[in-house]
Amino acid sequence: MLMPIYSPLVTPSVATIAYTDNKVSASASTAVRSFSSCDIGTASSDRVVIVAIGTGGGGSGTDDASGVTVNGTSLTKQFSRLHTDHLIGQFWAGTITSGTSATIVVTWSRSANATGIGVWAATGIDPSASLTDSGSAVLTNSTSGMSADLDIAAGGIALGYSVNLAGEDVNPTYSFTNLTTNFNSALDYARSQGGGSAAFASAQSGLTLTSTPNAQNNLGVTIFASWPPV
Repeated sequence: MLMPIYSPLVTPSVATIAYTDNKVSASASTAVRSFSSCDIGTASSDRVVIVAIGTGGGGSGTDDASGVTVNGTSLTKQFSRLHTDHLIGQFWAGTITSGTSATIVVTWSRSANATGIGVWAATGIDPSASLTDSGSAVLTNSTSGMSADLDIAAGGIALGYSVNLAGEDVNPTYSFTNLTTNFNSALDYARSQGGGSAAFASAQSGLTLTSTPNAQNNLGVTIFASWPPV
């Protein structure tokens, strides 16, 4: 008698993403920024902390960050986009298995002006592996949405982050399309930031992600990135 052969049940890999915090440092012409008491989410053996950083204006030098740490552990740069007048947004990420609160230190490669960060806790991704996709957009004297078309793996996650140089006492907020808007905050009297995220059960091909400001950005930059599950 032939016995039936059953294939083992395979559970697809699924990543998770949770927004946890945002912070600002308004001081000018400072390279090293320390953000204390940042919520980094629930500790787990596979938790990855993702930090978006942004700044604009300031002194001359290299437009980049030389490092981002979480309680002294170095993160890895994931994606970066530079606009004019030193306006830049970046994603950094790393595995942080313990703790629920941390000091996050951003070290710019020059004396930068006001700086903001957004923080997310992910599980089921590998920050040392390649992104599924990434994209960015910039604005100059506009209120238009900033968009990019991203591929997103089944069970993967995607994030968006916007930062700007606006007019004095103008701090635009951002609404994200195809991502959940997580936060908006003013860096100082003329700069602001916003972020969004989402998890995707099914694969997306060329999904348009958009960040739309509610006021004019003299200069604006938005970065998007997607990570596959491991």
